[in-house]
Amino acid sequence: MSKNVKITSNKKCIRNPTKGKEKEDPDDILLSNLMRAQSVFKEEQTQIKKKTMEDVDLEEADNIWKYIKNYKKEKRKEAGITTIPAVNNYMDLETFHAECCVKFKRFTDKYPIVIRYMCFTDEYRKEALKKYMRYAKNNIPKSKEELYCDFGAIYVKFLYSEINPKCTQDQAHNVRHNAYIELREEFVRIQAAEEEAEKISVNNGIKKIKNIFNDIQQD
Repeated sequence: MSKNVKITSNKKCIRNPTKGKEKEDPDDILLSNLMRAQSVFKEEQTQIKKKTMEDVDLEEADNIWKYIKNYKKEKRKEAGITTIPAVNNYMDLETFHAECCVKFKRFTDKYPIVIRYMCFTDEYRKEALKKYMRYAKNNIPKSKEELYCDFGAIYVKFLYSEINPKCTQDQAHNVRHNAYIELREEFVRIQAAEEEAEKISVNNGIKKIKNIFNDIQQD
């Protein structure tokens, strides 16, 4: 056999994966995991900071909408009712709305008309709220009445346009006009009720003071 001929084996060379590899230190593994967790935490905090107030409000609106839908779903089961209009007749919507206003006070103070339409008409569209937010950003209400009536009518217009994308501008304008009239009448009733409640509260307070004074004199 010639010396220039190399003889090779058909068997593949199998390497030992552990050969020459140092065992990892448990402390190094723990440190690596902690650093990775810290990096993930920092990234999450950065994303949270990037959230605007509008993002927070939209997120809360979604949560409120889910709460209202789930609540009415449970009421339908409770009463053996299958439709939304039927459950609305079954429920005391005024009380339910009042409870929601207390439960979600921060949101209600900023968007009273939004939560009202969720409770009473079962209507909500995120895009309508976004448009309303853009409008409110450039048009600050000067009073509680303007927020409730004028701004409320604007939201109703946006909501109607989202539900009926093929509506004309005249139709949307009429919806806004009618909504304003209805909200204005409602606002006047609310104001009158609040003033009456305040009078009763004041009168009750005066009576209590008089009773205390009379008790002291008798002693």
